[in-house]
Amino acid sequence: MFNADPVNLTRPIPRVMREAANLVRTHGAHLADRQDDLVKRLEAPYTPRIQRAVRSLLSDKILTGPEKASQLLALADQLGLVRQPAPEPLPAIEPDDIHLICWAIVLCPAQASLENA
Repeated sequence: MFNADPVNLTRPIPRVMREAANLVRTHGAHLADRQDDLVKRLEAPYTPRIQRAVRSLLSDKILTGPEKASQLLALADQLGLVRQPAPEPLPAIEPDDIHLICWAIVLCPAQASLENA
């Protein structure tokens, strides 16, 4: 069932947010218990404003990986990023949900010429 799979109901995660989550996985060991929580908070489809802030932090050439991970944690707290809830699966389609909109008929050229005669 396509609609029963939560993966099919979620919006794609923007590339910058995936990169930020990967950076925290790689360089965020010093965050201890907050590392996994931060990864879950970053792996979500956010607005372009939030993506710009994360992209700006990731593109900083002065900060090291662990410093960027700490800054991402501070940014996530500042912006109020939260874990995204799992999507609710759509209800099953029942026969009463199906309504006929129109009928269509396709005639072969041989049948059309017989009917016109």
